[in-house]
Amino acid sequence: MGNTDYSFIKPSFLNGIARTFDLFGNFVEYNINENGEEADMRALLKDGQAIREDMSTAFQQFEQELPNENA
Repeated sequence: MGNTDYSFIKPSFLNGIARTFDLFGNFVEYNINENGEEADMRALLKDGQAIREDMSTAFQQFEQELPNENA
């Protein structure tokens, strides 16, 4: 599936462990965009990509479940 958490930076393993003990949210980081419109556009594009991938998977599963007409 597409990356729908575009705004968040993926932490390293050690950063993930440190976040367990981060009571005040000091380790939370976000990707920075030029402006809000750019962030919205990228998020919408990523959401569209995720929807297309999900629909493609659903159609493939549906086609596999259909009875074979040629048999």
